[in-house]
Amino acid sequence: MLECDTENEMATEPDAKIIEPRPCAECGKTAILFQKDICKECLAKSFKKLVKIIDSVRK
Repeated sequence: MLECDTENEMATEPDAKIIEPRPCAECGKTAILFQKDICKECLAKSFKKLVKIIDSVRK
């Protein structure tokens, strides 16, 4: 019987990188950063603004 080695290889790989918190470019709060070096809260705010702009263009 053939055995799949992918599970074994995945088990030996190190876990995902540990991301160090850094200051947010928008609010300055120290957090784990996302796109364009901004925190999750600032990213959510920017998406909400973007949704409003897209909705206004659709009308």
